[in-house]
Amino acid sequence: MKSSLKLCAMLALVSSAGLTSHHALAACGENPQAQCLTVIDGKVTQGQCQITECANQFNAYSGWELADGGSVEYRYQVADESSSITVNGKPGVSIPADILKEPLICYAGTAPKSELPVVYCSKDAGM
Repeated sequence: MKSSLKLCAMLALVSSAGLTSHHALAACGENPQAQCLTVIDGKVTQGQCQITECANQFNAYSGWELADGGSVEYRYQVADESSSITVNGKPGVSIPADILKEPLICYAGTAPKSELPVVYCSKDAGM
């Protein structure tokens, strides 16, 4: 997940260099052994994924890289309270936690190798 590592490095550099109008503290966390669920065409599989999360007072980022080649990116801008979600490089959506039976973070979109709907979930993500 090279793009997320670059984003984390940029957030840290901007913060430490004082390039923001306010002093911003940036932090990133990475879990290379997270567990993710994938649901495609009604079939649920569990596998390892890498989850990277970065945040400062202006932005938040969560990136998932699944062992099966799937990916999720969530970005949030504090200033205008806007967010964007991509699933496998295409627009995606988050699934509200209050409709799930377990405490999971879930995103839905299109599967990477087909046009089938896909849902990715993890207990190991914070955003």
